[in-house]
Amino acid sequence: MEHLKRIIGVDKSVNVIGVVSIPDIVFNEIYQKIRRLFGRFRIHVKKLDKKRKRQFLYRLLLNMDDFYAKGLDFWAVLLMKPIKRLRKQIPLVISRIIKSYYCVSAYVCTNLDVGNWILADEIRKILGNVKVFRTNLHEAVEIADAITNLYRYCRECVFGKMSHLFIRRLTETGRVIII
Repeated sequence: MEHLKRIIGVDKSVNVIGVVSIPDIVFNEIYQKIRRLFGRFRIHVKKLDKKRKRQFLYRLLLNMDDFYAKGLDFWAVLLMKPIKRLRKQIPLVISRIIKSYYCVSAYVCTNLDVGNWILADEIRKILGNVKVFRTNLHEAVEIADAITNLYRYCRECVFGKMSHLFIRRLTETGRVIII
């Protein structure tokens, strides 16, 4: 499935940047399934109370194998310093991830911007030929938000053994980057 055109979504949750890559032919199918798990029109995990967030993320975790089978890839970039101090490394790392796919377009959330420094512009300068959009409203950013929150919850071992399996799968495949 690596040769398929892909749509990339980038989002940040606390100290984790999540990068999601989904083949464009199954993008709508994956989005609709996650939206049904969420139970609302737009997927925005931040707006849920603690109990509903935990329920949604658990259901999402149960469905991750199905999403992986359809070609979804998730990368977690752990930030050990504030974004202001990582302005050069973050665009380079995300650009390297995007370059590893045949990408149609990339959608970057705005909560990674600091002052006049805009991450989407920095990635656009590095990649050149890839369409990079700065938005919080695209479905790819919503999916990245949901899976990034799932990653954070699994790091805290909220879901027990299933948390360990999810984290181990990412680390064994080299999908966790620490900067």
